[in-house]
Amino acid sequence: MSGAGGCGGISGVFGEMRSYRNVTHDVKRNVAIFTRSPIEAPATGLKPNIHAECATSPPVFEAAEQAQTSRILAVPQRLGVFGGTFDPPHRGHLAVAEAARDVLGCDRVLLVVANDPWKKSPQREVTPAADRLALVQAMLRDADPARSAALEACDMEVRRGGPSYTVTTLRELRAAHPDAELLLVIGRDLVDQFPSWHESAQIERLATIVVVDRPGFVADLRRGWKTLQVPAVDVSSTELRAALQSGDENSKFLTPSVAEEIRARGLYGVVTAS
Repeated sequence: MSGAGGCGGISGVFGEMRSYRNVTHDVKRNVAIFTRSPIEAPATGLKPNIHAECATSPPVFEAAEQAQTSRILAVPQRLGVFGGTFDPPHRGHLAVAEAARDVLGCDRVLLVVANDPWKKSPQREVTPAADRLALVQAMLRDADPARSAALEACDMEVRRGGPSYTVTTLRELRAAHPDAELLLVIGRDLVDQFPSWHESAQIERLATIVVVDRPGFVADLRRGWKTLQVPAVDVSSTELRAALQSGDENSKFLTPSVAEEIRARGLYGVVTAS
């Protein structure tokens, strides 16, 4: 969700989605499954539809497994939306997500993986979205256990396909969570680019913008925007890609699971683990 982004992929008409209130959290995949409340199911005799907001595989569970690995989450009152290319995800990204949970008090923080980051893809080759999503999921496996339940890898943009626009994400999340407060978390380095984002004025109407302080960047914030202080992790994905391509497979800025997933997939010029 770079200068654009989205957690699209919520199927169905927006009006219908207001009835999706039961939320099952699959601990193994760290994703949320949204289902229609039985009370509000249509009186047609048909089985209720099931929609996955941030699911990476069909929401089908054996009853015993679901009882052991899932829990019911309340509809979030404060939902953090942290999008990006995550090419690759690093400890700085994880620090931001954890701060959104701790400092902003978000009930859930969605790390939204851009399918086609339209501001970046014309300038350089972008790692396939499925690989980047897997890396974000790997990173969250290394999150602080006390925080990890609130952090979710979101594949909505990936499933929607095409260019990723933040405004589309926020509209769909607003439809799914009409009563929640949406907080869009962006890096300070993106502040000056914000006016060029697709429908930027609508983005400000749909969510509160929260800007993460990042070393080396100074920018004037627009009225109504907030800031988020995050422990300094002075690294960028650009620097990490260069380090990996030069043979540094054990960067301290990668979590262990991300480094392992990179080797397993042979990404960034790293030799596939045998």
